[in-house]
Amino acid sequence: MGIQINGKRLDSASKPQREPPEKRRHKRTGSARARPVNQTMLDSDGRLRAGHMLALLGISSPTLYARLRRGEVPPVDGHDGTGHPYWLASTVRAWLESLSS
Repeated sequence: MGIQINGKRLDSASKPQREPPEKRRHKRTGSARARPVNQTMLDSDGRLRAGHMLALLGISSPTLYARLRRGEVPPVDGHDGTGHPYWLASTVRAWLESLSS
């Protein structure tokens, strides 16, 4: 016996079939926004997130991830509890020093 809602009988035969979800055309490469970064952050032993790298390099989020894939920026040092990538300040500092020499 089916369920009746507003006088209409609903049973398994009347359930609409779900269509498979559409595939994304482009893989999402990140949506980080530039965050302020200062010399104190680079001198500390803290972490820099993708937004800090965007501000430091003056590039967009897709460009950061493209350069990461091509090996043009140092690989991430890890991911935080929510899955966001981070770089240790010491890693970024050493990389920037290697570029200037």
